[in-house]
Amino acid sequence: MMQVIVGQILNGIILGSLYGIIALGVTMTFGITGIVNFALGQFMMIGAYATWYFTDLAMLPFPVAVVLAVALAAVVIGALHAQPRSGLPRPAKAQLAAFTVSTTPSGSTALTLRKGEQYRLDPDALRQALAVHGVPALVTVGRTCDTNPEPTGLDRVVAASRNADGAVYLTINPEAMPSGAELSIGYYATGTAFGLIYAGGPLRCAAHPPGSQVGGIQPQPVGST
Repeated sequence: MMQVIVGQILNGIILGSLYGIIALGVTMTFGITGIVNFALGQFMMIGAYATWYFTDLAMLPFPVAVVLAVALAAVVIGALHAQPRSGLPRPAKAQLAAFTVSTTPSGSTALTLRKGEQYRLDPDALRQALAVHGVPALVTVGRTCDTNPEPTGLDRVVAASRNADGAVYLTINPEAMPSGAELSIGYYATGTAFGLIYAGGPLRCAAHPPGSQVGGIQPQPVGST
């Protein structure tokens, strides 16, 4: 009886770990790209059937079967990517996710905003991603919004820099956010404006690039470093 109970507990742990790995892969893909990719299940099925074949039919040890199954799945993935796609319609420009949000070892929130025509920023997706990390925010595209008066302490909340590839990197400290305030982010094709606003307050919005009244990352002059 005890062996049956222990066996069922182990089966539950194994099955739960499998579901957790699948959920982690889908969550990471969606969090980075904003696209739900269900191809993970197909490749896991290939690995599972390959492992069964190598262990039950080929009579190989389980560790060897797992290694061979992973190798086989990798070969299948490579073969699919190597197939010619000349006969398929291809979009002129790929629309990629324009941001990534993560947590730094110090507990701050790291936001990367990529620039370029191939990137598409979904304001609601960015707002929700920041909210998960404890950062209330108003996100707009092509305009900047503020309130009058504005909360103080922007320099304690946000530190900004520009990467070599043109992407804007913001380090946000949610604990330094003043009470009743939220972050206002204005996304432009060539720059980013950010400031603090009072949540629920009357907004003043203008379609101008980053200026002197708010924090901003402007495009670098040609030839500068």
